[in-house]
Amino acid sequence: DYAPPHLSLYQLTLEAGTPFSTHPPADLPDSDQAADMEDILRRQLRESGMERYEISAHARPGHRCQHNRNYWLYGDYIGIGAGAHGKITLPEGIWRSCKPSRPESYMDDALSVLDILGDREPILPADRPFEFMLNALRLTDGFPVALFPERTGLSLPLIQPLLRRAERDGLVVMEDDILRPTALGLNFYNDLCVRFVP
Repeated sequence: DYAPPHLSLYQLTLEAGTPFSTHPPADLPDSDQAADMEDILRRQLRESGMERYEISAHARPGHRCQHNRNYWLYGDYIGIGAGAHGKITLPEGIWRSCKPSRPESYMDDALSVLDILGDREPILPADRPFEFMLNALRLTDGFPVALFPERTGLSLPLIQPLLRRAERDGLVVMEDDILRPTALGLNFYNDLCVRFVP
């Protein structure tokens, strides 16, 4: 009845240390039931005019989240505020950054530290294929394969054997230099992404 223009749909994870983990609901569905429930919900969303454009995001035409698209395509962003995270490409490499999580510490650092990025940690070249794919393979429309070397600084031949294997297994498809996950690839997203772990 509410008919929102955008909706995120994903299963609840019972995280350690939360009330749900210490007192889980009595009748949790098994994995087959959960998959059936998800299929029903996705069909209902399609029938109501909401297109799945990302692994957990659905939108009516013109309402896709543009802000998150930058993250999904491994773009750069600067974290601003207490506990904010960022990713930035600099001449010396690609870095993850993190600001202090406590507001008092953040303010102290903001007033005294010249480095606006905060604490930085390099993203090693060996980790970049997994990080890139973990984000880009979320998109149902896929991404131009030329984006991989552009955003990671690595050559495409480095991952081509992995891509060919994933394509042979029916998890991805390549059309007109656009790589996208198949329906099977989205259903087994974790299995697909773990192929790129060093």
